[in-house]
Amino acid sequence: MIKRWLLFGSILLLLLVLMGGCGISQEEHNAVLAERDSARAQVSSLERQLKEKDIEIDRLEQQIRDLQGQSVADEPAPATSDGFIKIDAIDLHREGSENAIAAERKYKGQALEIRGTVLEVKRDYRGAYLSLEGAPEFIGWIDCVSPNGDWEEQISSVSKGQTVTIRGEWDKWSGYLLYLKNCSLAP
Repeated sequence: MIKRWLLFGSILLLLLVLMGGCGISQEEHNAVLAERDSARAQVSSLERQLKEKDIEIDRLEQQIRDLQGQSVADEPAPATSDGFIKIDAIDLHREGSENAIAAERKYKGQALEIRGTVLEVKRDYRGAYLSLEGAPEFIGWIDCVSPNGDWEEQISSVSKGQTVTIRGEWDKWSGYLLYLKNCSLAP
């Protein structure tokens, strides 16, 4: 009999707890859920706006980079009275390494006078050539070639580490190398 009363009492106690709820009315519960749903909607809207702003920032940054590239390319190269653009080999190589397209627009077909340190003097399938050291923060160098036989004679007395001034034309930029054509040693 005691077992029955214990069972009956337990059931009654359970019914009272269930009927009383967890201390919050259904209306309050619904209000909390509505507030949560509203907050989630706001977060979703803000995330969408943030993505749109990130895209806009990327677009504007690209426009800035494009405009900076154009301004460099559109700048006339500073030619001297003798018609040569005088520039240091490291500066020229750095310009090409940072933006080969802009540098090519600026210097292609121009008569250049480049001062630099000799990296090597050799001969290959192109004939005799002389290489000048490039910018130290980039891999590469400047190769100077010329089809005339005079060029080989001119560079035969030049040695590695010597500082020379070369005259030539921008031929092409390839990877990390700048090729100059129609080269000669400046007087």
